Amino acid sequence: MKRATYDTPVGFGPERVLRFRQREAEVLFTHMRQDDRNEQMAFGLGCHQQTARGTVFQVRELLLPSASDLAHQSAGGVTPTREFLSYVYFRALQTKQDILEFHTHPGSGVPCFSGIDETYAYPNAEYISENLPDPVTLVMVVGNDRFDKFDALVWDRDLGSFHNLQRIEVLGRPSDVYLVGDRRNGPKSDFAVYDRQVRIPGWNQQGLAQQRIGIVGMGGNGAHLFQTLLGMGAAEEGFFTLVDADEVEPSNIPRIPYATPEHVGMPKVTLAAQWAGKRSPATSISPYPCLVTEK
Repeated sequence: MKRATYDTPVGFGPERVLRFRQREAEVLFTHMRQDDRNEQMAFGLGCHQQTARGTVFQVRELLLPSASDLAHQSAGGVTPTREFLSYVYFRALQTKQDILEFHTHPGSGVPCFSGIDETYAYPNAEYISENLPDPVTLVMVVGNDRFDKFDALVWDRDLGSFHNLQRIEVLGRPSDVYLVGDRRNGPKSDFAVYDRQVRIPGWNQQGLAQQRIGIVGMGGNGAHLFQTLLGMGAAEEGFFTLVDADEVEPSNIPRIPYATPEHVGMPKVTLAAQWAGKRSPATSISPYPCLVTEK
């Protein structure tokens, strides 16, 4: 998802922090962890304040949708009904508070915003800029299926661009701090792990780590290919996109190396993303449980 670079000047200052009180955080985290087979969604309302170092976005109110408030929910996406989203925007207009959107992606690794997220993010952010009073803005947070690793953005309505948040703070006894942001600005791959293969004359581990790889079909062939590439350190600084509309069947278990009987009925791409999150947490995985021709 497009975002401003770290050195781009932004009205919120160099440090952007999302802050919860412990009570609200416990309610939100419980809601977001209720089912790791499907993406989850929630909204919040809050305010932001300037500090000497930047801006703090404080969560004041949570709006948790029930199943009937979701127009779509699956391993590949989650969408609120028009009625529920209208209520969120009405409350933001009524109280002049920021809108905070939370949702999850499959897998236990560090998530990142997808192209689908981008499709909705910009129209929503621009709508807020045009129809809600200044300084109301949009904060977006995506978590993994455990909701303990995050990517987060805030909309600068003056510049018309999204900017990274640096961390999420939960105030309590004890307090918790979660670092967020684009993993590709973090530490580089530890190539010592791949010592046996980097000894091959001409081997380019850095180039392999920077690949952006798409695999269509996550059955017997695709699963083995994915397992091999992940084990070699492919796409650690790039990403994998996995596409398959099928769910795991009993006949798949002998052919998908990380499948067990308890996974029958789970989308193949969701299973792959969850396994990869444990095998290589820093690698970005985008699973799409659909046909490659679907939009």
